[in-house]
Amino acid sequence: MGTRSDVGIVIHKDIKKDFLNGLPSDWYDFGIFFINECDGHALYVIDKVGWDEFYSSVSKFLKHIRSFPRSKYKIVEACFDYPSFDGDEGSFDDNPFNLQKQIFVELCYDENYCGIFD
Repeated sequence: MGTRSDVGIVIHKDIKKDFLNGLPSDWYDFGIFFINECDGHALYVIDKVGWDEFYSSVSKFLKHIRSFPRSKYKIVEACFDYPSFDGDEGSFDDNPFNLQKQIFVELCYDENYCGIFD
């Protein structure tokens, strides 16, 4: 199965129609979900996808989206090796969805467990 990432994609209203019309046909196999639209801009999310250009579908998708100006889209990849690797692309940073990633680290313990030396 390999490493899986969650990926958010914001598409500017100026390229939305051309972006959707030019998506590779096998792209929908990844389970891209339309989340919301705001002022004509669109937010899509893909859960647990192998986000690597090694995969032909991802390579075709990136080739397609890179044909548009970087200011008209933003891709945010939430992957396990962030921040040492950052797979984000595009520069539509003032998008109405404020698409970004966050890191949470939580300390977990069982305060009632004391059988360490059983």
